[in-house]
Amino acid sequence: EPFITSFVSKGAGQKLLVSVNGREQPVQQPGAVGPDAGAAGFTIGSREDIPPGAQNWSGELAEVLVYDRELSAEELAEAGSYLATKYALQTAYRTREAAAMSLDAADQQAADRAFLADFFFAAFSRPATAEELDMALRHMAQVDSRRDGLEDVCWAVLNSKEFLFQH
Repeated sequence: EPFITSFVSKGAGQKLLVSVNGREQPVQQPGAVGPDAGAAGFTIGSREDIPPGAQNWSGELAEVLVYDRELSAEELAEAGSYLATKYALQTAYRTREAAAMSLDAADQQAADRAFLADFFFAAFSRPATAEELDMALRHMAQVDSRRDGLEDVCWAVLNSKEFLFQH
């Protein structure tokens, strides 16, 4: 089953903070993070101190995000939300659609109109007409979810003769 895991190092002498799907996990290993004396870079799927083949990850990695600093709690939640939404995972992170649902209807429609205006400009190299934006917003209001509506509109634009001619 796919999952999101994060490892946060607070530096040498500190325990590693580990979470899976947005839930902090207890770290059972004694000791703490040691000083970095290994090879440059880092290893994914094994450990530098274990001989090759003795302990390897057996699976797929869909995406790896690496930062050069500790993320704030808000930044870590945003990264988790991004991954949970992108890969449709059930986690403690809020999906972006759930976050968007917290807007009131007027703010959501304004946000959708702004997104669609940017999307039309990127696709057609021209501003969307008021009629195009209204038609897209009406369609989005008629489908079961905002995501489905946005996907429908995006696919319609990408399959339009104007888009195909432009690109």
